Amino acid sequence: MPHSLFSTDTDLTAENLLRLPAEFGCPVWVYDAQIIRRQIAALKQFDVVRFAQKACSNIHIFALNA
Repeated sequence: MPHSLFSTDTDLTAENLLRLPAEFGCPVWVYDAQIIRRQIAALKQFDVVRFAQKACSNIHIFALNA
């Protein structure tokens, strides 16, 4: 079930996101761990789950699967 990217109960508000380029530079990639964990939980309903590390080599994202 898709979830709107514009309604979140995390700190990823428009105000907070607009500040990130000034702090970290551009480009900046932002991930919502809560959404990723929810998607991982949904995928774990299947017998086998495979993760394409080549598609996303961020080890912190991979660690959310633990």
